[in-house]
Amino acid sequence: MKLTALILAAILTMVSFTACTKTQNENTNPEEVQQDTAETGEEEMEKVIERAALANTYSKLVNDKKLTVAYVGGSVTDGYGASDQGKNSWAAHLGNWIKENYPDVELTNKKFSIGGTGSYFASYRYEREVAPVNPDLLFIEYAANDKYNGVTYDQVVKSSESIVRLANEQNPAIDIVYVLIFDSGLKDSDYDTLRAHRDVANHYGYPFIKMADHVYAMLEETGDDFSKYFKDGVHPNDEGYKFYGDVVIDLVEEELAKAAEQAPTECVDKVLPEKTLAPYVTMNAHMVYADEIDLSDATGWEYQPNKAYSWLGNRYNGRIFANELGAKFTFEFEGTELGLASGIGPNMGIVTITIDDNAPITVDDYRGNTNPKDRTIAENLKPGKHTVTFEVTGKNEKSGGYEFEIGAILVG
Repeated sequence: MKLTALILAAILTMVSFTACTKTQNENTNPEEVQQDTAETGEEEMEKVIERAALANTYSKLVNDKKLTVAYVGGSVTDGYGASDQGKNSWAAHLGNWIKENYPDVELTNKKFSIGGTGSYFASYRYEREVAPVNPDLLFIEYAANDKYNGVTYDQVVKSSESIVRLANEQNPAIDIVYVLIFDSGLKDSDYDTLRAHRDVANHYGYPFIKMADHVYAMLEETGDDFSKYFKDGVHPNDEGYKFYGDVVIDLVEEELAKAAEQAPTECVDKVLPEKTLAPYVTMNAHMVYADEIDLSDATGWEYQPNKAYSWLGNRYNGRIFANELGAKFTFEFEGTELGLASGIGPNMGIVTITIDDNAPITVDDYRGNTNPKDRTIAENLKPGKHTVTFEVTGKNEKSGGYEFEIGAILVG
């Protein structure tokens, strides 16, 4: 709504924001602040100001002088392809911009990105990995990896909403921004997993960046070749990450400028829509690390605490490992969902997973490359306790062995 400077100034003097506690009136959307202007003599005029998307971030920067920014995503958020992932990722560029423009702010700028993983894994990781830092501003980037992992639109909506609601449950005043990346083969398509994340962002009123639009507009304007900015079809190089960083900074700067006009003195809790897009979200998602898995009755499986064994072992307090046909262990859990964080590679075998008396599920972790892999094993189980059997039952004909490693079991 366009207002004259005089009317806007008058309204802003009357705008007040509640502290970071849940709003008294659950029917009031804190994204909109409604105030009445002075009576005109005939009627009272009502004006509505839309609260800036990063108003709480602005308040933390200007009033609290302290801000924690967290990033969940895949290899593009991690900075793969940059000469120095710590210094040249787009997340690092944003962090540097915040430091330069708000030098008196105590900034925590932390990536929780894992190459090759998607939003499903992130929804289970949030409790133990992201929540402890209590982020004020969260960036979510999983559109491309969810596509590569073969996840459906509906599955992504559920995982993406789970992340949003878990983040909001911990910190109702959290600001969230979606970064929707692409690869050179997806130039002209709004692929399903990108649309899923975008639909969640729209449902909750969070800003999003569709990076392809910015990249191809820039290439058309400059006449530059794609390869000038990218290591391959999806991962930027240093110059590409600088461009990604600039795009993100532009959005952040614009939203902070809007917030500055409103001059919020305190942050406001966001009241989420009562209705979710997905039939249900997983609010009890959590991880059981390798060193927490009971192998007392196992055959052919062992816990290896040496963190040098693998990427998963380094991150999740070791790994449980098998390398022989027939290796078996059982795992008990209470819930309705089961997932797995395991390692793929050229020597990985096939594991058969049986939950209670249900039909067995086969997982083949053979791949030509080595990487962590997250996957859904079962959903919509009967609430209550369940017993799961993991058994090495074979190997891909291309595989060099029967190895299988598990970094964590996902329980929801």
